[in-house]
Amino acid sequence: MKFTRTKKLVFFNNKGGVGKTTVAYNTAVKFAKSGYKVVLIDLDPQCNLSELVLGNIFIENLFRNQQKTIFDVIAKLVSATGDIDNTINFVQTNYKNLSILPGSLKMSLFDELLVNNFSSAMAGQEAGYTITSAISRFLKKKGFEDEIDLFIIDTSPSLSVLNKTILLD
Repeated sequence: MKFTRTKKLVFFNNKGGVGKTTVAYNTAVKFAKSGYKVVLIDLDPQCNLSELVLGNIFIENLFRNQQKTIFDVIAKLVSATGDIDNTINFVQTNYKNLSILPGSLKMSLFDELLVNNFSSAMAGQEAGYTITSAISRFLKKKGFEDEIDLFIIDTSPSLSVLNKTILLD
């Protein structure tokens, strides 16, 4: 681990088609080639980063439910049956120090949950904080456990509550 703690680099733009996903991927590859342990996080429900990195295998596995995604991390929160799943592992890419947590079409369901809990979190209510901090809590725990130097996060082209929560942390 080259950094004293895991860093996050979030790629965000309110407009689509500006090259955000391509820049996020190429930045991650450059850091990985330089010896940093990097994990890409695809928060965009369109999953373009996941398809770019994993190719057709991502699409095939996604529709067969054979691949864990970012949604699996927060699925129990969405179904109100528990908290984040810290057992989800990252998928190794073709580069030595580069992994990815693939995106999911279902992330829009989590965004709806965030809309309902964002204001309660800002008011200091524990339930709202548990939901709005879910992805950040997962990344902090996995970053420490797996000695990740850098999370590079690709977001959707919108001002969604999901993007706001990622940018706030």
